[in-house]
Amino acid sequence: MIYQYQVPEIDPDFPLEEQPAHQYYLLNKKTISIPLENIEWIEIFGLSSGYSYIFISSELQLSDFSWMRQESIESMGFDVCLCGHHLFIHAGSEKVESVIKELELKQEETDKLWELYWESSEGTDKKIVWELLLEKDDEFWEILKKLKGEKVVVISACTD
Repeated sequence: MIYQYQVPEIDPDFPLEEQPAHQYYLLNKKTISIPLENIEWIEIFGLSSGYSYIFISSELQLSDFSWMRQESIESMGFDVCLCGHHLFIHAGSEKVESVIKELELKQEETDKLWELYWESSEGTDKKIVWELLLEKDDEFWEILKKLKGEKVVVISACTD
């Protein structure tokens, strides 16, 4: 196992003998087996959860960088199942407004499915709702494609 050593921060509000002398972090994530009776103390310093991939999902051209340098006039986000999308609108149009309305309706449907998912007990019902949520990801992607050619930048973040 490979550990990273970090010099602990000293907290002046606590006696020195109550502060940890050393902190190590496991770098190579692999399963380890330690008999329970050999573990004296475990402290978790923090957990994080996040997306695996963050990327610009808009189809952009080099010429788009001229308007992209300007601050967006509006931004909004949508969370689906495995992906979330943040839109930065640089110029409005009827098409952009229509797509936003469609995304908002799709988000309402998705939110209702999430409520149903969390209310479902483990088993077939939960699996069916999960499959429906995965389909919502695909539906969002199809709607976002309609923004091609508009002055909108879409930043998407997905997990695997």
